Amino acid sequence: MRRIAPPNLAVSNVDGGILYNCRIHGPILFGPFKKFQDFHKYLRGGLETHVDNPVDISELIEWQDRPFSAPVFTHGDLSSLNILVRGDEVVGIIDWETAGWYPAYWEYTTASQVNPQNSFWKEEVDKFLEPMPKELAMEEIRQKYFGDV
Repeated sequence: MRRIAPPNLAVSNVDGGILYNCRIHGPILFGPFKKFQDFHKYLRGGLETHVDNPVDISELIEWQDRPFSAPVFTHGDLSSLNILVRGDEVVGIIDWETAGWYPAYWEYTTASQVNPQNSFWKEEVDKFLEPMPKELAMEEIRQKYFGDV
């Protein structure tokens, strides 16, 4: 899935249009964004760098404003509830409405932010997705201040 070449450098849904995500604070339909920086600015409610920002927000903005590589195709809602298994074999992945072209970290951080009733899943994520602890820490800061549902 990660080897699919992006059509451009935008953060967008599968066909380049509006994104859907019911977990992000704000409208469930948003974007697309021509640049990662625009996507990140949206996620933090438009907040810019300012001397009065808390240290962790300043760190988040600095991290989000850095250059990123091209977007990657992302399911956007991987969880044990969306992976169909027969025995030890994955036979399907369902629930693709949040799929699109996102920063490379997005799949890992969204998969790591699990429903508390599905806590075993958090232990499984690092077994099949590349662990990204810095990216996860930055997403946790973003969620602390700007929320997810």
